[in-house]
Amino acid sequence: MKKHRIAFLFSLALVMALAVSGTALAAGNPVVKDDWKSGDAAFECAQIGSYDAGYKVDAAAPNGSWTSDFNTITISDSNGKVFDWSSTAGIGAVIVKAATGANVWFYDPQATSDVDLFGYQDKDISHVTFCWNYALTAAKTADAEWTKTISWNIVKESDGSYSGSAGDSFTHGYKVSVDKTETFGPYVVEGTVTVNNPTPLTVGFEVNDSVAGVFATVSCPTSELAPGASATCTYSAELDGAVTGTNTAAIASLNPEVDGATASDGYEFGDPVIVGVEAINVSDTNGQSWQAAGSAFWEYTKDFSCPVDASAYTNGEYKLEDVNTATIVETGAYDQATVTLTCIAAQQCYADETAWAAGPRYAKKGNWATYTPYVAGSTVTLYAGQTMEAGTVHFSAAADGKVTITITLNDGWKFADAGENVKIQDYASAPSGNPAPGRFAWKGTATSSSFSIDVPENKFYGVHADLLHSVECPVAAGASLAYGSGSLFLPVVQK
Repeated sequence: MKKHRIAFLFSLALVMALAVSGTALAAGNPVVKDDWKSGDAAFECAQIGSYDAGYKVDAAAPNGSWTSDFNTITISDSNGKVFDWSSTAGIGAVIVKAATGANVWFYDPQATSDVDLFGYQDKDISHVTFCWNYALTAAKTADAEWTKTISWNIVKESDGSYSGSAGDSFTHGYKVSVDKTETFGPYVVEGTVTVNNPTPLTVGFEVNDSVAGVFATVSCPTSELAPGASATCTYSAELDGAVTGTNTAAIASLNPEVDGATASDGYEFGDPVIVGVEAINVSDTNGQSWQAAGSAFWEYTKDFSCPVDASAYTNGEYKLEDVNTATIVETGAYDQATVTLTCIAAQQCYADETAWAAGPRYAKKGNWATYTPYVAGSTVTLYAGQTMEAGTVHFSAAADGKVTITITLNDGWKFADAGENVKIQDYASAPSGNPAPGRFAWKGTATSSSFSIDVPENKFYGVHADLLHSVECPVAAGASLAYGSGSLFLPVVQK
């Protein structure tokens, strides 16, 4: 329900002063003119001031809308005595005629709406006149936003290097650290400024906008408006902090016949826009995983050992380079640590030995070499250094005039690392005198613990082999020790 407002009487001097100065009064305090002279809109507006345009509704404030000079005026909630109004352009004064007088509402700055206007002495309204000066209108939005940027760094410690022998073990300690950094800002206020030209004139314009003392960057699609046209500009300003306030844009008219405008909107900074992640998961290739919401570190150990399996070594050495990585799952950032393990194989020393298949001696004195009478399917001992059982020698049954002789070595023995380390000679009769293995007819190179060779069938065989016998290594590297007909030697041969 509308409230009737009581008209106040002002002296003629006050009325004239207001008419000249255009000082704004509240809607409930009209200037009262007791003896009003009616006429068209231009005539009536000229009685109260200097205005560019006017429009007279020649009826008792009916509800409706009317357009004049690109300005649309609307009267609403009218009962013939009290009404509300709005317009697309700013209104400088509204004259409400009733009976013999008029109530005049002045607006400075010009307004685009008001409520509860009433006629002279609260009488039935006879007509309403709107007066205004040409001016741009504007509206704006203001949105505030600030950013919190989160960055994470990861460091993995530490590299390590270990050396040892087969079977040695080592424990390496790792440290994984993450560091969280938060950066605040920018603090941005941005939005739009819509400029309207509700006049019959073409108007050039400029938009100036500042937020909390910071000049905004403004971008407009045009700098000139045709009659009735509008343009929406964008603006942005970066502040020093999250200061809530009101943003006002000033629109300057470049046409001296048209006034400029202002537009305001409040803004408030809320929660920040998060760039990055607040909490992380860390995965480690050594099998560990952790979570963190802030800077943190973790420590753990990993065991390394030198293998005991001789096959893992190359030229007596085993080398491991363990590259392990800790990664932040959410960002992909990572760091690595490398552990290097160098292992030396267990030393194995060998003595050179010559070996013969068991049987009678070639000569009774001066040489212990032996030959073997052929018995199909027989197996004899392979003696090294006269008395050491280094393996066996097997003689197959003859086939197509050939006999297969197979030498199989016992544990702790290997064929010498040399070519033609097996030499065989066949005899039709028992040999006498010292043998010369280098001149034996049948030769071969054995590389494993068992070796077979086919030779012509005959009554006797001299079977000779060059061997290495595993012995205890001397304390001092490079030492030698006489042992039978061979010698103890270093460097170590990898087993």
